[in-house]
Amino acid sequence: MRYKILTIAILFSAVLTSTAQNTQNREHLSRKYTPAKEGTAAYYEQQARALFKSGRWAEGRKMVEEGYDRYGSLSAYNELLGTYWFHFKDYDKARFYFIRSIKDDNGNLQSKTMLM
Repeated sequence: MRYKILTIAILFSAVLTSTAQNTQNREHLSRKYTPAKEGTAAYYEQQARALFKSGRWAEGRKMVEEGYDRYGSLSAYNELLGTYWFHFKDYDKARFYFIRSIKDDNGNLQSKTMLM
């Protein structure tokens, strides 16, 4: 009985410690985030990701296409267009954009993951 209580106390303290550390890490990351300036390549990417995340796919696609027209073929734009087409189950177009994204940036893990 004594060991049971001791084991439970140790597990409980470990959970509290990891929860506190996780909260501290999240706060640190949120302080480092700065939105991109409007009109930059990163701005279009951030806006499109936010629109996709909120389920506004058509608006997000327009945002990506504006950035595409302005800054050309960037890996992030190709990845976002691939994600758009993947969501709407047009897998051939999605694959095309994911492959194009990897050609631009071989380190784009999101595109590589989506192709698997």
